[in-house]
Order: sequence, then structure tokens, then C-alpha cells
Amino acid sequence: MKHAMFPLIAAALLLGLAVAGLTACASHNPQDDPDSFEAVKDIHGGPFTDMMLVYLKTGPNSASQTAEERAEHFKGHMANMKRLADAGVLLIGGPFVAPRDKAWRGIFVLDTSSVQLARLQAETDPAVKAGVFTAEYQPIKATIALRHSGDLEKAMLAKAKDAPPPDATKPPPNIRAYVMVTAADAEAAKSALARSGLSEKIVWCAAFSGVGDHGAVVVLDAQSVDEVKAALEKSGAGTKGLGLDGWWSTASLTGFEPAARKLP
Repeated sequence: MKHAMFPLIAAALLLGLAVAGLTACASHNPQDDPDSFEAVKDIHGGPFTDMMLVYLKTGPNSASQTAEERAEHFKGHMANMKRLADAGVLLIGGPFVAPRDKAWRGIFVLDTSSVQLARLQAETDPAVKAGVFTAEYQPIKATIALRHSGDLEKAMLAKAKDAPPPDATKPPPNIRAYVMVTAADAEAAKSALARSGLSEKIVWCAAFSGVGDHGAVVVLDAQSVDEVKAALEKSGAGTKGLGLDGWWSTASLTGFEPAARKLP
């Protein structure tokens, strides 16, 4: 992907992530944070909780927007992301890069177990209202360690504030590529990733928890789909049953504690 073609949605989603990093604040100290992994690992129900994975897809009115309308909708989209971050609902977000499903634009991970609430939140987004995006909802179960995403982003931005100005022709230096693996069978995916040595590259993951769902989403610390595909094929694990997509997000996600790499 050429830097000059870095899509507008990437800027919108990832600027929103920076806002989330500045507004969300959770402590890693279990004595101070009752929601930390360590604080609840022995409580009934364990350290995992229900969340919502939201797929933003190209809407029916996307192509008909003028440049001015598109800019206004993205402005509203970013403001809505800030609202979600301020409310402690938006944890993770980012755009896809050349996804298998050409309609996929990006994802959110929302800290809510309710499809109805997630839909109400998404439908306040001007871009969704205007039909620039449509939203699809996938219930997931993930570790509560994902709630520390705001702390990680805040720490990264604090370190970067004294760095030299970034090259305006390139994506922001705090943004990087990942590979998202989507699997219909979570256990088979875990086996394939372990066999290929890719388990060590897991950044965060979640199990699909809808009725009849047995799948999972796993984000790897990898720069390209080809890199992951080569590792799977070399190990003999192969890619059968695994969907591989390029995905961009904040570099701070690599700071997640080991708990984020565990499926329920």
C-alpha cells in the first residue's frame, strides 16, 4: 500500500484512537483497578467479559458523496469516536488494508455486551446516518486487559511529544500495520498459530460469542498478510479456515499485557 494512498478513513479512525488514548485512563495496579486482570482472575466468571466487535462497511451512499459532504461526515465520525472514548466504550479501532471483503472499511471494539446499545451508539455517527458506512455487529468474549488500551495510547503519545515532527507524506509514526486473522473455528486457529510459531506474535484476540459461533479474531504483530501466510504454509498448518486481512491501528497495542493474547 503506497503511503500516498493511505485512505481517509484511516486518518479518521486513528485520530479517534489518539483521542481515546487521551481520554481513557485505567490503572494496571489491581489494588487501584478492580477491573484489572489480576484483580478478577480468581473471581467467578474469570478475567473475560462480553464485548462487541463492530465492522464498518461501505454504505449505499458512499459513492454519491461530494468532497465537502465526505469531509463533514468524517468530522462527525471522529466526534462520535471521541464521545465513545469519553464514555469508556471505544477500546480499539482501525481501518482494513485491501481486505478480502472489499466492503470492509474498519472495526471498533466496544466495551458493551449489548447489540442494541452498540447499534444505538453507531447510529449516532453522521457517516452511518448518511449511509456512508453501515455497521455490522459481532458479539465477542475477550479479556478485560483490552480496557487498558487508553493507558497504553496515553503513554505512547507522552513519549512521542518531544520527537521531531513526522514526515507529512507518510502515515503517523505511531500508526502501524498488523494482520487480522478471522477463523470459523477458534480451536483450529489456536492450533495452527501454535504450530507455525505465530502464537508469539498475538497482540490481542477475542472469541466470537454469538449463538452458534465457534470462531475467533486474532490480531498478529506482522507487517503483511504474505508474511503470515508464508509462516502458516511453511509449518504445514496451512491457511484453510483462516481469513487473513491487513489492518492498521495504533502502535501502542503491542504493549498489551500477556492476558490480551489469551482466548476464553
